[in-house]
Order: sequence, then C-alpha cells, then structure tokens
Amino acid sequence: MLGAGASRMRIAWVTACCAAAGVLNPVPALASCNSTNAYKLDWDTQTTGTISSSVPQVYTVTNGAGSSTSVTLSFAGETSAFVGFNFGSAAGFVNTPYIGVTNTGGLASSTEKTLGLAVGFGTLQSNIDSNVDVLVVNFAFGVAVRDVQFTILDIGSGLLSYTDWIKINGTGPSGALVPTITSPFGNNNSTNPGQTAPGVAVIGPSTAVSPNTGNKEVYGNGSSSNTQNYGNVTASFAQPVTSVQVRFGNGPYSSLLGLLAQQAISIHDVSFCPMPTVALAKSAAPYVTTAGDPARFHAPASDLLYTLTVSNTGGSPVDANSIILDDALPGQVSFYNGDIDDGGPLTTNYEFTAGSSGLTLASGNITYSNNGGSSYAYSPSSGYDTAVNAIRLKPQGTMAANSSFTIKFRAQVK
Repeated sequence: MLGAGASRMRIAWVTACCAAAGVLNPVPALASCNSTNAYKLDWDTQTTGTISSSVPQVYTVTNGAGSSTSVTLSFAGETSAFVGFNFGSAAGFVNTPYIGVTNTGGLASSTEKTLGLAVGFGTLQSNIDSNVDVLVVNFAFGVAVRDVQFTILDIGSGLLSYTDWIKINGTGPSGALVPTITSPFGNNNSTNPGQTAPGVAVIGPSTAVSPNTGNKEVYGNGSSSNTQNYGNVTASFAQPVTSVQVRFGNGPYSSLLGLLAQQAISIHDVSFCPMPTVALAKSAAPYVTTAGDPARFHAPASDLLYTLTVSNTGGSPVDANSIILDDALPGQVSFYNGDIDDGGPLTTNYEFTAGSSGLTLASGNITYSNNGGSSYAYSPSSGYDTAVNAIRLKPQGTMAANSSFTIKFRAQVK
C-alpha cells in the first residue's frame, strides 16, 4: 500500500490447480475515513479534574460504528515541574495536568474541555530532546491508526519570563514520522515555515530568529491570549501512527535567567481514523457450459474459473490505485486469453464485479508474466496460453470502506 506519499498495497497469491492458498501482505492506506468511522479522544467526555502525572491514563474511544480502541496518555521527563495554575475565567486556579475548561483558544465553544498543562522550569533549555527541564506528553494508540490530528492552544512567550518551546514527534510501523504543523494563518513546518501576524507562535524550521527552530518544532514569539487562536497550532500525520509525543520546554529564546517561570499550554481533542482491514478469499469452480461436465473439474482439458474476492472491513478507504493482485499460476493449468463466457455478454478474458467498492478494472489494468512474476511484460497469445504463469491485476480508484469486489478469470487443466 502507500506510505506517506506513495505507498502500495500488494496482495500476492500463489494458486494451486483447483483450489487456492496464499499470503496477504497489507500496507496502510491514507484516504480519510468518514465521520461514522472516525475516532476522537474527546476531553468533554472525560471527568473534569486533575489527573495523575505518574500513572498512565487509558481511555477507551468508540466511534459511530460502535468499534472501540484505546489511547494511553502518559508523562515523562520533568514531571516534577507540574504546578498549579490560574487559567483565568476558564478554570481558575487548578493543579495540572488538568482536564477541564482551560485555554479556550478561540474554540467554537467556551465550555470546551482541554488537557491543561502548566509547568515551572527552573532553567532555560537549549535541547528540547533532553528529559531535563522538558515535559514529555505521550499518546500511545492500541493499534496503528492514521489521520491523527490535534491542536495545541496558547503557545506564546512572556517578557522576561518564558518562551513556550514545543516539539512534536510521531512513531509508526515505518519508524519516525514528521507531522505537518499549521496555524490558523495557513503556515506549516515544511513548505512555508514561520507564522504571520497576528499569530505569536513561530513554526520551524525558521530563520525568523537565531538559532533556527528545527523541523517539527514551534516556539512562542509574543503574548498569546488564552481565549484567542493566536497561539494555536494543529499537528497532523498522514502516515500510519502508533504513538505521538509532545515535548514542552522553556527556551531557547527566553530572556529568563535561571528564575522559576510558570508557563501553560492546552491540548485539544485527539482525532484519528482506523486502518483499513483488507482480506482476500480465493476459490475455484468448474466452468460449465451446456456441454460441460462438473465431474470433470480435475480432469485434463476441463476449464475452471478462479474467483478473487477482496474485502475491506476496517472502516477506512484504501488509497487510490494502490491495490495490486499478483497471482502465480501453477504448471498444471493454462491461462485462457479469450472471451471468458464464450457466447455470453462479456467479451473480455476476465469478469470484474465492483460491488460497492467504487473501483474499476479495464483490460489495460491487467498484465502478464512468462517468467514467474519477475516481470509483467508478456503479451499472451489468443486462446489457451501455456506460457502465462503469473498475472497482475490493478483495480483503479479508491476502495470504499466496508466494501468488496470480485475478479474472475479462466484457466484449463492440462
């Protein structure tokens, strides 16, 4: 399947004479799931109050389709730096980490809950990857998910006091991941770094100040109100994700000289999608005409139909044009390159039934091999071609969630 930009799903099968066996190797897809299948760790559904910074918090999240998964919140690094904080009109003075109405950050509702984090670091930090004077917030997902997105509110700085410094990391089946970080003002941390007024958070890498803030990082560059969106950034991951880490420190541009600073941010809801669950079933049946004899299914010169059924039950669509079916034919059969149903309504050497998948399959999406799948550049002869020993089928389009399709082709027992 396709990874971050161009991953590919391959379903590879090796067939026996008249039945089928094979190996399924799915790779994640990137297309967005719909609202019914989407998950959200919604702080509004959690009990208001201070939570433990030393004991992991496990949350069960259920989507509109009734499927559930888990998200585990834990803290590391300088957890002793947590302090009580006055979030003003939103929550007043509370001990953090705190779930409740903290920074509202211009959210649609002034009663929207967030995860409030307030810390008092004793020194400036020159290395955000250190666990000294850096708070580490971890979100671990029970299974690999995708389209992970969340917003951090109130990133800013205070004169002679503090500079919020944030780094966001992701980890997935493919390894370390770089998020896209955007502000309400349209900038991101890769193709268009930095942030323009009235924003006060600079998204790295940036040359706005020296030294540069690195990729995946954000730092405060001015005073941020806890009721407006000036200091908001949204992080999102296109790739499959197993965990996300938010690192929070003071610096490197703070003018604080070793004095205790109190600084606070909030993390809004964490939304994500399930992975597609793609499965393949294969069967073989006798090809029966008016003169056919099902009893001769295994006999030489009898024809059979192979049927591939591909289903996606994971609640998410599969990337466009990413499904590839490789089928290696055994030496006991000859591929039939002719009208699959003889005098029937079809004129192709295959039958494709899209079902609700939204896919298509044209003759140009099928290629053939005469070298066991090392390459697919062979042009089969008309009729029964004994040289064809593997075929590749590439349905086109985005396979819908909770859908299936079938492909049939014909062969003759030698």
